[in-house]
Amino acid sequence: MVTITEFLEARIEEDEFDANRELLWGTTPTLTRMNARILDECAAKRAIVREYQAECDAVVFTAQDADLSVAREIGLEIALGHLAAVYASHPDYRPEWGV
Repeated sequence: MVTITEFLEARIEEDEFDANRELLWGTTPTLTRMNARILDECAAKRAIVREYQAECDAVVFTAQDADLSVAREIGLEIALGHLAAVYASHPDYRPEWGV
């Protein structure tokens, strides 16, 4: 079963592929800006996924750090749920990821 991070990485790769392909084909200035924005969104989504993965892998040394780490992880999980919800019609999407 695919994880939410694997699911998002795959969708991000698909979006990047499509946007890059459109840019290579040459389009109108409006479509060029739209595809450039899609690539920027992909980079931002990937950064959120990586932040979540880093937080899950983080080593915590104090109780205060543990509290902050848990709060940060929960916040990032909520963000991932929102990012995944965009792809709710995809067959690999799992409803429990929704927020």
